[in-house]
Amino acid sequence: MNGVIKAYDPKTGSGIIRTPGGRKFSFEKGDWHESKPPASGDRVDFLVKGKNAADVYLFPRKDVAAPAPYTSDFGLIAGGFTVVFIFATIIDVFFNIIKFTPNDMVGLGIILYILVIISWVKGTKHKLARGMATAFVLLATAIALPAIIKHL
Repeated sequence: MNGVIKAYDPKTGSGIIRTPGGRKFSFEKGDWHESKPPASGDRVDFLVKGKNAADVYLFPRKDVAAPAPYTSDFGLIAGGFTVVFIFATIIDVFFNIIKFTPNDMVGLGIILYILVIISWVKGTKHKLARGMATAFVLLATAIALPAIIKHL
C-alpha cells in the first residue's frame, strides 16, 4: 500500500501514515527501511499489519530520473556474431563438420553486414567489438569481391 507520512516524532520513533483513501496507519522506527530518517510529507510504500504499517520504504523520488530502458547494442551483437562466424568458418575449413555452402556464407555475410551498418548508424558503447566486425566485413569483402566479379 502507499501513503504519505503525516507525522513523525524522532524522540519516540513513531509516526503516522495516511493513504490516499484517508486511512491512517502507525509505524515505528523499526519498520523504517531507509538510510535517511522519515519526515512529514515523504511518500512511502508499506505493508499493512492490522492498524499498523510494516516494511516502510520511500517511494522513488520524482526528481531522480528513471533508468533508461534497455536497448540492444548492435556493436556488441555484430562483434559476437563475428566471433561465432569466424569460429564456425575455421571449424568448417579444417574439419568440414558444418558443411557451409557458398549460399550459407553469403547469407551469414549479409546478416553481418546489416549488423555492422546498424551499429555504425545507431552508435555503440562497444567500439572494439564493432571495429572487429567492421574489419572482418572489409576483409571478407576484399577476399570475396574478385570471385564475385569473376562470376558476373
